[in-house]
Amino acid sequence: MFKKIFDSAVFLALTTAFFYCVGTASNRGYYSVFRLDPDVLDIGFHNVLYTGLLNSFGIVFKFITVVSLISFVWSHGVLPSYIDHLRKGYKSRRRYVFWKRKILGKREDVAIEQKSKKITGKFFFAVIAMIVFISFLAAVERNGEEKARNILSEGQKDSRRLITLTGESGKLIFLACGSRNCAALDENTKTVRYFSQGKGFSYPL
Repeated sequence: MFKKIFDSAVFLALTTAFFYCVGTASNRGYYSVFRLDPDVLDIGFHNVLYTGLLNSFGIVFKFITVVSLISFVWSHGVLPSYIDHLRKGYKSRRRYVFWKRKILGKREDVAIEQKSKKITGKFFFAVIAMIVFISFLAAVERNGEEKARNILSEGQKDSRRLITLTGESGKLIFLACGSRNCAALDENTKTVRYFSQGKGFSYPL
C-alpha cells in the first residue's frame, strides 16, 4: 500500500516537473523576443504549469498514440507470426539459435556481470531520455520565439490582440499577463509597456 502511494507521489512530482519545465521553456522563448521580465509580470506557478500542459499535450498524445500502435502491431502481428514461423520446422529454430549465439555469444554471464550490464543499460537509457527531453525543451523554446515573431510581423493586422488602456486612446498590441502585471507593445514607438491589471484595458470582440 505504501509503495503504491509512494509511486503515485513520484509520478505526480515528475509530471509536475515536466509541465513546469515545458512551460518555462515556452515562456522563455516568447519573452526573449520582446525582452519581457517574468519577475515584473509576476508569472504564477499554476500559469507556468498550464502553459506547459498546453504546449506538451499534442506531442505527448501523438507519442502515446504511436507507441500504442507499434506495441499493438508487434504483440498481435509481428511476434505471433515470427513464433509460428519458428514452430514450423527444425531449420527455422536452428537458424534462430545460430543468430542468437552469433549476436549474444555462447558464454553465460555470472551474477556480477549481469548486474553491471543492468546498471549500464539503465544509465544508457537515462542518458538517451535526458537528451530527448532537452531536445524537446529546445524545440518548445523555439516555438515560443516563433510565436513572438509572428506577433511582431502581424502587428496591427491582428485585431484580436489590440487593446486600449483605461484613460488612453492609443492602440497597443497585447503581449502577456501575469498574476498582477501585464505587458503590451506600442508599435509606433516600438516600446514595451508594463501596466498593472488594476489599470484595466478594453478590446474589441
